[in-house]
Amino acid sequence: MGVMHPNLTPYTLAQGFASLDAPAPPPLPSPPFLERYLFEFPWPAAVVLVAVAVIAGVTLTRAGRRSAGWGVMAIGAVAAAGVIGLAYWVVTDRERVSQSTRELINAVAAGDAAAVEALLTDDAVLIAPPLSADRVRKPAIVTRVGRDFAPGHVYHLREHGVTALQATMDGPTRARVQVKVRVVPEITGSPVPSWWRIDLTRGADGRWRISGIGMLSIGGFVPGSG
Repeated sequence: MGVMHPNLTPYTLAQGFASLDAPAPPPLPSPPFLERYLFEFPWPAAVVLVAVAVIAGVTLTRAGRRSAGWGVMAIGAVAAAGVIGLAYWVVTDRERVSQSTRELINAVAAGDAAAVEALLTDDAVLIAPPLSADRVRKPAIVTRVGRDFAPGHVYHLREHGVTALQATMDGPTRARVQVKVRVVPEITGSPVPSWWRIDLTRGADGRWRISGIGMLSIGGFVPGSG
């Protein structure tokens, strides 16, 4: 992901410190407890509901209240299913900005310039020190993605994936994501991990688009190459 300095090819990156991991940035603030475990990650709450219902049901059954015990267990199962269903239907802004970030990474990795263009705001900018000191604007980002990451081109990727992702809301229309990406360039076959900051803005149409992309750290960087 990103637009590399012309002197920093995937080969020189991999030949430098390919065994080094990308240093992690300070973590973003944690999401609100209820939002996290009610809408985004409901499984712990569902398991707790089922466990409590089973314990209560077994206790009632042993006390000779078999019907009440089965009723409690049924209520627990229904409540757990309701929690999971609610999380399925409710999509939080954190989930939306995380999805937009993943879509951007996939589009860049595929060399899909049209998809990248649709995901960026008109004033989007890329800053990727130490690979480049330049502020790359949207037209150049789109052009370079289509030129450099497409199959058969110099930065075409054999593999890519997101290994960590954090998201936080800075306001009703502003959000930040920190994401760790692992790529394997076709030309080297060696993995290169990196951390990126993604700034997102919600437009008048309600869609979250990327307004800023900044490199935070990268493994395999060769000091002095750029």
